[in-house]
Amino acid sequence: MNDLLEHPAVQAWSTLQPERVEPLGIERLKKEWKSRVYRLEGVGAAGSGVIAKRCKQTTALIERAIYQEILPQSPLPTLRYYGYVEDSDDGFAWLFLEDAGEEEGPTSGSEYRVLAAEWLAALHLAAVPPDLQARLPSRGSNHYLQELRFVRETLAALTHPALNAEDRVTIRSILSQCDFLESHWGPMERFHESMPRTVVHGDLIQENVRIRTGQYGAAFLPFDWEIAGWGTPAVDLAQFENESMGSEIPVNADIAAYASAVLGSWPHLDQQDLRQLAALGTIFWLLANIGWQCWNLMDGWVERAMRRIKVYEAGLAKCLGPSQAPWGPFCR
Repeated sequence: MNDLLEHPAVQAWSTLQPERVEPLGIERLKKEWKSRVYRLEGVGAAGSGVIAKRCKQTTALIERAIYQEILPQSPLPTLRYYGYVEDSDDGFAWLFLEDAGEEEGPTSGSEYRVLAAEWLAALHLAAVPPDLQARLPSRGSNHYLQELRFVRETLAALTHPALNAEDRVTIRSILSQCDFLESHWGPMERFHESMPRTVVHGDLIQENVRIRTGQYGAAFLPFDWEIAGWGTPAVDLAQFENESMGSEIPVNADIAAYASAVLGSWPHLDQQDLRQLAALGTIFWLLANIGWQCWNLMDGWVERAMRRIKVYEAGLAKCLGPSQAPWGPFCR
């Protein structure tokens, strides 16, 4: 039997009864403990590629709900969703999506930021029935408070021989930042919980987006919805200076363009409210990413994890600085 047909991704794909099962080739795009991602060449519509993603069933179900139940009900451009298949390994599943291609397109400049803002506004204004809201993970302020406490608990207890003096300084700084944030959590939470509830992508970084130009102009195409949920749009509005976070920089949606699109539906808010929400979202994004690197620390990936944590610590220091006007009201 052809080796390609024996590949687990192809075997799962075949259960969807596609017109073409055997790919021209298979390329592994990602292999991590949480997921494996492959490109199946030539098996999609009109001979296009298909992305096969194997991940935990809990996160696969979230992504399936987004692609199958939310995005089709909105005017948003979206990648084609081919289907969901439970894996023979209990607790895992496969998702099959249109291949968005490798080119990320322009990831800076005003046109890109406005395109991101308009796409996000359409997502955040999409009507979601209560039963689906209940099935999505909560992305309220308490979710990020739990992230903060996980980060503090993990780093405070961390003892690893690979940690150097500079690493320990960074860890002490993050512990201090966590204490400071929790001491101001009350006003943050009251403001955050007064905001509208929406679908939240949660990891809207530039490498999780492709820009496709077609007959009707540029299309903004996010993917990787595995940490999506239901909450306020704060983290999707996170703002950083270009390149300040390296390859993981969020899309930096234009807040003025976003406000222009949503304030008609949220008349109790103004543009300054949205800028403050984005300031909180930036902090939440940093906490969540430090939390993710804490898992890598516990798995022994100290050098790689600390390299990223140092960048996030610097980001938090800048967010919490006295000159940051949107953050200021929460420090009074």
